[in-house]
Amino acid sequence: MDTRRSSSRTTLVRPLLNTKSAILAHYQESKRIQFVKNSIWVSILTGVILNVFGSFLGYLRAEIDEKVVEAAIDKKFIYYGMVKLMNETLAKQLLEKDFYVPSSIVRVLLTTAGRMMNVIGTMKIFRGFSSYLSEKKRLRLRVTAERFMDEGEGHGEWSDALAECCQLCAA
Repeated sequence: MDTRRSSSRTTLVRPLLNTKSAILAHYQESKRIQFVKNSIWVSILTGVILNVFGSFLGYLRAEIDEKVVEAAIDKKFIYYGMVKLMNETLAKQLLEKDFYVPSSIVRVLLTTAGRMMNVIGTMKIFRGFSSYLSEKKRLRLRVTAERFMDEGEGHGEWSDALAECCQLCAA
């Protein structure tokens, strides 16, 4: 067997016995590379879908909270007798209104499930992109990020951007 020395690694070169084994080896390598590429895109797509579902659950939670606040305000109008001061049609609608407020556990479950989907989706997207980047590019990105994050000129910008991102994901 022949060994060749590249810049930093020693690679082992195996002599191929015939063309059929060379073709099969190339096919298996291509199949493995294609599987990795497909899994990267599946991971990114899954992350995006999970983030969309998480955001939808957050939207549902906001709608429920809006209805709860409206019901509380309407109950206070009735309690303090302000219905008499209102327009007759509005007062009649308010008196006939059914005040249904969903359980607190439903709101907590919606919030928890939405945030979990957002976190898992973000992790999947990050994992897909990090495996997409080559090792050399990832190293360059890491060095650049460390330079900015280590109390450098971009430290304030990065921390502000991260804080805004976290606030958007939490909402």
